[in-house]
Amino acid sequence: MRYHTATHVLTGVMFNDFHVRVTGNQLTPDKGRVDFAFEQFDRDVLEEGFRRANAIVAQDLAVRVSFVPAARARAQAELFKLETAFRHDLPELRLVEIVGFDTQADGGCHVATLSEIGRLVLTKTENKGKANRRVYFVLE
Repeated sequence: MRYHTATHVLTGVMFNDFHVRVTGNQLTPDKGRVDFAFEQFDRDVLEEGFRRANAIVAQDLAVRVSFVPAARARAQAELFKLETAFRHDLPELRLVEIVGFDTQADGGCHVATLSEIGRLVLTKTENKGKANRRVYFVLE
């Protein structure tokens, strides 16, 4: 749960502040990995993204879940941070809102408040193609 919500914070910052979309991710209980679609990779931008994500976490915002009709959700492109289109045919979608920061369509488990996450620490990056950068992180 901690890594899932932490990923929402990080991807929200990267999308909202730097217009970088997600192409994939993998989360375990002890580490996270996110693939970002950078037009041109800039490590300073990534490090700033982590600084901003940690500043959001420090605000200890609440995390809320709601359901909306799928057609209404699909009309709000900002709910979808993945580079690939949302492919599920469902009558309604589950939204996860980090109150005052970001809302994303998502079906996973999350913490109740951001204070449960801890600090995001960038551990490694890998080049995964022309516009793909794989980013690894842990939580302290």
